[in-house]
Amino acid sequence: MKVKVMFVMVILICFIGSFTATAQTICDNQVGTQGSWTYEYWKDQGTGCMVLGDGGSFSCDWSNINNLLARKGLRPGSMSQVVTYSANYNPNGNSYLCVYGWTKSPLVEYYIVDSWGTWRPPGGEGLMGTVSSDGGTYDIYRTQRVNQPSIEGNTTFYQFWSVRTAKRTSGTISCGNHFSAWAGKGMSMGNLYEVSMCVEGYQSSGTANITSMSMTTGSTATDPPTATTAPNETPAPTGVSTSAPGTDCSTAPTWSSTAIYETAGMRVVYNNNLYENNWYSSGQNPEQNSGDFQVWTLIGPCDSSQTPAPTSAPTTAPTTAPTTPPVQTTAPTNPPVATATPQPGAGDVWIDPSSLQVGMGQSFTVTIRANTGSQIFAAYGFDVTYPGNILSLDTSVVSNGVEEGADGFIAAVNAQNAGSIVISGFDAEGTGPGTSLHINTVYFTAGQNAGTADIGLAVNILADPDTNDIGVPNGTGATVTITDVLLGDTNGNGTIDIVDALLIAQDYVDLNPADFNPAAADTNCDGAINIVDALLIAQYYVDLVPGFCL
Repeated sequence: MKVKVMFVMVILICFIGSFTATAQTICDNQVGTQGSWTYEYWKDQGTGCMVLGDGGSFSCDWSNINNLLARKGLRPGSMSQVVTYSANYNPNGNSYLCVYGWTKSPLVEYYIVDSWGTWRPPGGEGLMGTVSSDGGTYDIYRTQRVNQPSIEGNTTFYQFWSVRTAKRTSGTISCGNHFSAWAGKGMSMGNLYEVSMCVEGYQSSGTANITSMSMTTGSTATDPPTATTAPNETPAPTGVSTSAPGTDCSTAPTWSSTAIYETAGMRVVYNNNLYENNWYSSGQNPEQNSGDFQVWTLIGPCDSSQTPAPTSAPTTAPTTAPTTPPVQTTAPTNPPVATATPQPGAGDVWIDPSSLQVGMGQSFTVTIRANTGSQIFAAYGFDVTYPGNILSLDTSVVSNGVEEGADGFIAAVNAQNAGSIVISGFDAEGTGPGTSLHINTVYFTAGQNAGTADIGLAVNILADPDTNDIGVPNGTGATVTITDVLLGDTNGNGTIDIVDALLIAQDYVDLNPADFNPAAADTNCDGAINIVDALLIAQYYVDLVPGFCL
């Protein structure tokens, strides 16, 4: 028996060790090298980690952060750097997938953005023109940061942006094309400090896996750029921010204070400028409500030769919440098996994840999140309903099964009646604004029968410090699927053996094994999948333990 146990343990440890040699996980701020690559992981607050893969590959995940950057590249890099990459990118909120770096003398922070989350950077201000490169068109912007963090400490500096007009998550970025286009508009770069592939998150959550990334250099950039400027435009002198005139506003109506702009992407003209809404809007002046994380984005000044379309007739206020964007899904590595919920319109409150799968008798959590748009969030009242014969509140963590989230506050919780939770809160100063504020966490335990259970959410109030409603308050619930799984049978073949333990080991080091069922892997029922679960299966296999979650 002892020989068998030792044999199993040695195989498991050796198997795990063979896959952890190249996978370094970083959860604290750090700068380092991996071969010829330089990596940097930085966040100011929240939860997140970066995992270094082979070559230029890396992955990261983040939750409820304020600001996070995970990047890998070359320092100093080359002005003719060509970056080729492929990524699985699943942001929930504001995030960028980009080539990123700095120059010195002058100090410049630059972005070449290929994809983003719910907000397209940098918000439309400082538009300088466009550049065509690598099969796509990028808008060029210049913005200024005043007394903000940089590689030289807190100071004032410019940001240079190339933002692709259509998102993508793989391809080639010829940096030299963008650098040349910027220079042609008077946007002077200094000496390169770095060229990195980067994932940035701001007040959001998400996952990203840069599955491959390589960097090459050449004497000239590939695919020479075609830069455009407005007629009669002269390059802007260094230190002067200009916008490119000549935006076609002929098809956009003039903004009306009584009109309802229900879905994102609707364009209007106000004071001879073109604006686009980021979410539901009514009565919010574009000029006064545009910029970072505001309801309106300034596209640019209108061509004076164009005449805006007539003001559209105001629509009747909807009785339901604004239409939400299509659902994006992400595949988490740990159970419950969940579908990530996208950030809806301002005033919407939702349960995240929107759908999840758990095993019979398994404990799990859901979060209540809200989008407050541009408004401070100060008061709320929610009714949460659930089938009390299928789910129960887990009071082992907190006495009533509900606790405040990272962005929330609680005044009262009434969970005395099975199947119903009434939650309310008020804070005079408030929190936010934000597109995915974490208000509450609710702890549940699944029953002993397979089936589905709907968790409902009704919003009685969602208000700012002046008691004004935030958007059109609306609640969206979630669906829980309870499965009849054999705990420990991670490959679903009906037996529990050492193969099941090895699959957990592969999953633990992010190898994404085939036929792996995470719902059967949490053998100690602590809510996480790790080596302890694999070792428990090994012990069970040699009859050292009678079962799991004991």
